[in-house]
Amino acid sequence: MNLKEQMARDVQQTFMNPNEFAEIHSIYGMDLLCVINNDSLKQASQAMALDAYSSYLLLHVSRTELERIERMPKEGNEFNLDGKRYRVTNVAEEMGMMEIALERDESL
Repeated sequence: MNLKEQMARDVQQTFMNPNEFAEIHSIYGMDLLCVINNDSLKQASQAMALDAYSSYLLLHVSRTELERIERMPKEGNEFNLDGKRYRVTNVAEEMGMMEIALERDESL
């Protein structure tokens, strides 16, 4: 097994393990394992003095899990997480993991 394969395996066995970091969240009505990090975006929003009526979060989900819903996120599109509508502000992929930055207008 090469380093890339080992790292991908570690991500699945540790980071996306429901006994470690991952939790089940509803994405477009389908339950998927993912990790939500709102701390890093909270710090960024404070640093940039972003709109006080918006909430931000960073969603980590494996590409394989996300492909089950047959909707790949794209910047600017709507994204449904746990029954709430968000706007995708950024999408990145590394080693089979999708990192999706989401914004929600809380004033509505």
